[in-house]
Amino acid sequence: MNKRVQPIGGDMKIVISDEVNFTTDSVLLANFSSPSPKTNVMEIGSGCGIIPLLWCRNKKLNKITAVEINKVPFEMMCESIKLNNLEDRILALNEDIKVLASSRSIYGRFDMVVCNPPYFPVGSCKTLNRSLSRHENTITLEEIIKISSLFLKYGGKLCLCCRTDRLCDIVFFMRKFGIEPKLLRFVEYKQGKSAELFLIKGQKGAKTGLILKNNLVVQMKNGVYSDEVNEIYNNY
Repeated sequence: MNKRVQPIGGDMKIVISDEVNFTTDSVLLANFSSPSPKTNVMEIGSGCGIIPLLWCRNKKLNKITAVEINKVPFEMMCESIKLNNLEDRILALNEDIKVLASSRSIYGRFDMVVCNPPYFPVGSCKTLNRSLSRHENTITLEEIIKISSLFLKYGGKLCLCCRTDRLCDIVFFMRKFGIEPKLLRFVEYKQGKSAELFLIKGQKGAKTGLILKNNLVVQMKNGVYSDEVNEIYNNY
């Protein structure tokens, strides 16, 4: 595996490879969730660690738990944490979140849980690393939301990024496990095209009342990135 170090702005760097990298949706989710500096936050399925790194760069968070089941991206995330001297701010765990959830010691402990969950059904990808991160091989959307609810404090927030065809599932499961959807934003990769992704934030124990934000457009019709996306990426 040909690993390399990529700058992500603010004197921070991330270790990536052709097989283990990050995508625009992770960057958008990091920006959308935007936890405050004192937030005790967990990311489920951290991959190479781009979201915790961006949080540390932008918000100076110091209470992050990053959970990744797959050993290869976990080890790369640990390299990035060490490279950026963030060992005292990011706790990286090479764990199955379902096994972690079997211990009640961390129930109700987190102000926010963030996840870029599996998009696709089991068996539709032949590449192991991609399969684990994008397909429901090891965990389902329902399990992620149930576990997130257990980990969240009352009033804590859950932030997800997923494909639009899973929106009804996510809203259903959020409400099933006591998390009320509060903020929804669709993502258009190309201006004027149907949205393929959405970002959603729910709050544990909250009253009903959903705010629908204007669509986030990644690329304008002429192919250039939108002003908003340029602003999100401006530190790179």
